[in-house]
Amino acid sequence: MTRWMKVPALAGLALGLFVVTASDELAAASKAEEVKKYAQELRTAKDAKVKITALGEIGKAGLIDKALVADSIKDIVAALKDGDAGVRAAAAHAYGQVARATEDKKAVVTTLVKMMKEDGDENVKYGAIQGLASMRDGAKDAVGELKKLHDEEVDKARKEAEAKKAKVNNPQTKLSRATQDAMRAINDRN
Repeated sequence: MTRWMKVPALAGLALGLFVVTASDELAAASKAEEVKKYAQELRTAKDAKVKITALGEIGKAGLIDKALVADSIKDIVAALKDGDAGVRAAAAHAYGQVARATEDKKAVVTTLVKMMKEDGDENVKYGAIQGLASMRDGAKDAVGELKKLHDEEVDKARKEAEAKKAKVNNPQTKLSRATQDAMRAINDRN
């Protein structure tokens, strides 16, 4: 290759690197604006479906980049107390997803375990379990409570099967399966 051929090739390579870098920066800025939009919707929406969608999107963003969601954590915490069980469930899941952006991960675990144990709605318990699973090894302190709930749910399923005179080899409920999955995620070494 002659010297005159190398110059355009190098210029093309430099331009390509610039375009890739610039597009990454634009994508990051776009994602930050998107998270701000969802946080605003979470704060102001009256419709539970809008809040649930916003929480889901903020949670997903938290898995990608904790800096994107740092300003949204207080809104997620407020949603944990929402009157709608679907919103509380989505908030619990999102809280676990954004836990990396919090100063006190132990407080996140404590809150989610409390919701898992005390909220009367099964979907909220399920959301709390998903939140703990999202924290992976950051939720190691919750394994004992997850195991306890798992055993209670298996016992409940077994009793229900016996009451129906049905033979079930491995009785499971939605929550017992979720607790198993969460314990696997938390204990996964990968």
